[in-house]
Amino acid sequence: MNTIVRQQDGALIGTNTDAAGFYSPLAELDLEGAPVAVVGAGGAARAVLFALARAHVGKVTILNRSPLKAMGLLATFGLKGDVVALDAPLPPAALLVNASSLGMNGQPPLDLDLAPLPGDAIVYDLVYSPLQTGLLRAAEARGLDTVDGLDMLIGQAALAFELFFGATPPEGRDEDLRALLTA
Repeated sequence: MNTIVRQQDGALIGTNTDAAGFYSPLAELDLEGAPVAVVGAGGAARAVLFALARAHVGKVTILNRSPLKAMGLLATFGLKGDVVALDAPLPPAALLVNASSLGMNGQPPLDLDLAPLPGDAIVYDLVYSPLQTGLLRAAEARGLDTVDGLDMLIGQAALAFELFFGATPPEGRDEDLRALLTA
């Protein structure tokens, strides 16, 4: 739970905006049946896998230190896939998501060979400090589309706004919000 909302009757309800925030920048894409690779098996990966299961993605490969934990997540969300070590080669995924702390300020870098990814793959790094991670720089150098962690935060903020105020947030202001957050 990361969001608490007071209902009209005064009752408090708790929810989580992670899955919706993650999926928001991908909502216009057709990911049905697409192969996906996810790095990590913690709380962020749980939200990512929840959203991906609802998008009916194809095979999911989780790269993680703890295979048992990652296999449990695949089973929890009814996803078909594999679990491999962090240093295993990437599969030819349409979407690569870093849902780990690797690459974050103060953490070890996430060094992946992106060569197996097709030219139209999307690389999504949930890390937002730094905003431009080594993973995203490597993806851009290959000409791949990228999504940074700030896009997820903005998606989370949009949902929280709706929950708090009972109205959709102002449209067309994401770039203004991004500018404020990165100033």
